[in-house]
Amino acid sequence: MEILARGQVAARRPELEEVLTLLIDMPEGIRASDVYRKRIVSAADEAHALLERMEAEGELLSRTEKPSGGGHITRIYTKGRK
Repeated sequence: MEILARGQVAARRPELEEVLTLLIDMPEGIRASDVYRKRIVSAADEAHALLERMEAEGELLSRTEKPSGGGHITRIYTKGRK
């Protein structure tokens, strides 16, 4: 099981690095839609899951933002504690 777990982490590492690179370009924060539009993942739900997982691991911090003119509340992710 440990070998399988290491393989899963290694497979995800390129995605994690791409998200962190995207944060360098967008230090004010990124949304799941940014991750999806940059083709880091192939579906919007994968982008949400990836960012939530990175937040749970301490790589990212998040905040919610409501547009001043109304609209959907958005979760913004920034560089975390690690």
